[in-house]
Amino acid sequence: MILFSIFFGILFLLITFFFAFMPYFTRKTESFGVTIPEEMFDNKDVKKVRRFHRNGVIISGLLLLLPFVFISIRFPMSLNILTGFLILFELIVFFSFYLNGHFKMKKLKKSTDDKKEFIIAPLKEERISSPFGFILYFVIMIITIAIGFSFYDKMPSEITLRWDINFKPSFVVKKSYFLVLFPVIMQIILSMIFILVYYIIRKARFEIDPSKPEESMERSRIFKESWANFTIISGFLMLFIFFLMELSFIIEFSPIFLISLVIGITSIIIGMSIYLSVKVGQGGSRLKIGKGKGDEKLISRDADRYWKLGVFYFNPHDPAVFVEKRFGIGWTCNWARPLSWVLIVGLLSILGGIILFLESLLR
Repeated sequence: MILFSIFFGILFLLITFFFAFMPYFTRKTESFGVTIPEEMFDNKDVKKVRRFHRNGVIISGLLLLLPFVFISIRFPMSLNILTGFLILFELIVFFSFYLNGHFKMKKLKKSTDDKKEFIIAPLKEERISSPFGFILYFVIMIITIAIGFSFYDKMPSEITLRWDINFKPSFVVKKSYFLVLFPVIMQIILSMIFILVYYIIRKARFEIDPSKPEESMERSRIFKESWANFTIISGFLMLFIFFLMELSFIIEFSPIFLISLVIGITSIIIGMSIYLSVKVGQGGSRLKIGKGKGDEKLISRDADRYWKLGVFYFNPHDPAVFVEKRFGIGWTCNWARPLSWVLIVGLLSILGGIILFLESLLR
């Protein structure tokens, strides 16, 4: 349990610093969900807004974390409830700081006298990384199910699925063919989710800066390709965790070893995502491929009216279903398109089904 507390504490710190520096990873033409001229990004008032957000998030994150560490060590049995409350407070506090920056940026934007022409740059299709990496998903699923059925007779009659805070078995089930299939079922569900994410990245619209069309197209292409590759790799690592679960039915691993391995794989995934965010930035904004300033008379369209609080995109006139986020790294949906709601309801149904399935299994 102490191991989990340490892991969660480190993870919380990483999320805190990541969110604190998020305004530095976004495009220079967007700040806290508000469209701005690129040269305004380095304005002293805009820098002040970013600094306030950064310092406020870090300080509040540390103030939230300290009591969590103290209580989790003092009262380890309350860790699950405590973790839930910490995540809830984290979301509320961090989003409050974002909204503060959002409304300050809207006010600053109104005070500027910008008369540049707004246009929509023409878009074209660009191919990104090949989906053939998903073949590895099918390979590991076949290996997982083959191992389970091949060594079924050598499995112990009872298998531990959960341990208490002292790493003593707290939930044991009798072996069955259903138990052997469970890791494979989870691998299939995760594969569907990661393939869907990959599809979203491929279909997401390229965001083009009309003042530097070729450069911005290249930035967007590298951005999409980087995260598409990340999706394939991180998905495979998640499937590997359930391969280890199948293997643990046959080989009696130490619970500390298994938990450490899962934490290690999770840390690799988180580390890769942070590296990409810092190295590439949103839309490739941090890539060093620029050649000059471009035509400063042209600026990307101002679509602020379609972005609710700078987070939710609702534009019935835009045929695109997936668009880049204005705050954060990645993509979001155009909530004016019915397909967006179909996807989110379907995804939530799958996740809800997994939770209910796990609860029924562990009863």
